Amino acid sequence: MTWGVLLFPFSFSGPTMNTHPSRAHDAWLRPGSSVATAPARARRAVVAASLGNILEWYDFVLYAYFSPQIAQHFFPAASEATSFLVATATFGVGFVARPLGATVLGAYGVTGPAARRRCCG
Repeated sequence: MTWGVLLFPFSFSGPTMNTHPSRAHDAWLRPGSSVATAPARARRAVVAASLGNILEWYDFVLYAYFSPQIAQHFFPAASEATSFLVATATFGVGFVARPLGATVLGAYGVTGPAARRRCCG
């Protein structure tokens, strides 16, 4: 028995690759479908995820760069340090909310009504 079989006991090759009915919404997993669509779908998913990530980080970089001006105009306080700390805390809340929102919405996407429609017709 080779290490590949021990680490990956399921087969990645052949037309019968994971034909479980719960995964029937993935066209490239259906028996008899063209396997050539798998790389195209993967490439499209990678490009979409990369663009979303780039836009997200662009937003964070802009907010970090302009945080002194944002602190001065949107969080006026008696001292500049206090307004800057409040603006930085707002930035921190957005930074922490991103993975928490991904966890909540990801779980909803896996078990929510749209997932049930994909699974069960």
